[in-house]
Amino acid sequence: MITDITFTSSISGKKLSGRLYFHEGAPILLMCYGFPGDHRNVDIAEKVYASGISVFQLNYRGIEESEGDFTFEGAIQDVQAAVDYLYSLNVDKKKIGLLGHCYSAIYTTYVAANDPRVSALVLLGPLVDLDGLIRDYNNMQPDGFNKFMEESKHGAREGFYGARGDPEYWKKEHKVLKEKYEPDKWIGKLKISVLILQGSNDVDTPLYHSDELMEAGKFLNPPLKRIIYEGADHYFKGAREKMISDLISFLKETWSK
Repeated sequence: MITDITFTSSISGKKLSGRLYFHEGAPILLMCYGFPGDHRNVDIAEKVYASGISVFQLNYRGIEESEGDFTFEGAIQDVQAAVDYLYSLNVDKKKIGLLGHCYSAIYTTYVAANDPRVSALVLLGPLVDLDGLIRDYNNMQPDGFNKFMEESKHGAREGFYGARGDPEYWKKEHKVLKEKYEPDKWIGKLKISVLILQGSNDVDTPLYHSDELMEAGKFLNPPLKRIIYEGADHYFKGAREKMISDLISFLKETWSK
């Protein structure tokens, strides 16, 4: 069954929306988009679902049919609320996984570190070093980070509310993320299986981001696992099929133990 659903957040009380790919009683993967409105991972959801694993693609507050205005901290609350919702369904409650891409590596790592119901975590091209992100964009072009954020005002990112395209607003948002939620602060608290997938030519979140995670989580048990796809970019161009296959294999192996 594939259906678009809404549910009431256990945290904010707002209506949140998403697409549910559902097998009764199966494990389930909560997929979280990166930058708000960036919906490029539908193929992952479809193939994970075809493998027998349920999937829920969450729309954060302020995105698509979800109520409210998007904030990064609000997105973290929405991920937690989605775990609460999925736990109420007829799923294998010992097999709930999170997938985060880019920005949502921040949200999912934090939730996984603080919710013992989560039993697997997959991070695609994870954003870890927020200062590094800003520095990299500014090195690409003068005032590059502000220009990147300004693009949202002109509809460059479908589904993203233009009212939130003010660079000063995003500076404040990033400050909150950096102070409380950067993944290298939380990865060491995990006691679950974690897979990091990254392209060697990822210019959005270069390899040093996942290097920092590997260092911060070097004493984890089970140990962090990372796969680097030679020549692939932030969206795994040229290696996408292999990446999805590796992701599914990781979930199946983790949940077979």
